[in-house]
Amino acid sequence: MTGKTDCPDPFPITPALRVWAGKTVPRLDIDWHTEEMVDYWRARGRRMNDWTATWRNWMRKAVDMKGARFITAPRYTVQGENVHDIAIQRSARQHGIDPTGKTESEINN
Repeated sequence: MTGKTDCPDPFPITPALRVWAGKTVPRLDIDWHTEEMVDYWRARGRRMNDWTATWRNWMRKAVDMKGARFITAPRYTVQGENVHDIAIQRSARQHGIDPTGKTESEINN
């Protein structure tokens, strides 16, 4: 264990975190809520052992919070799949992550 650290600013939303958010808190504006989280913890001077876990917890709770922000763009589908999900899959694959087990041709079609 490396010990507690300050909240990274900017907080790195990795492709793996975007995949997690797409599955766990779809439509939540994670970029906006990430800025909110960073401001909150940095203003309080709190240090954490695991900022990724803190981020995931913040996103889970943000869905139910008054004033939560959601992505309001229409969600179009292509061959039964959500376009947003396809973009997440492509981004994940570009970073060596296979979130769905789909082949490259299945993602590209």
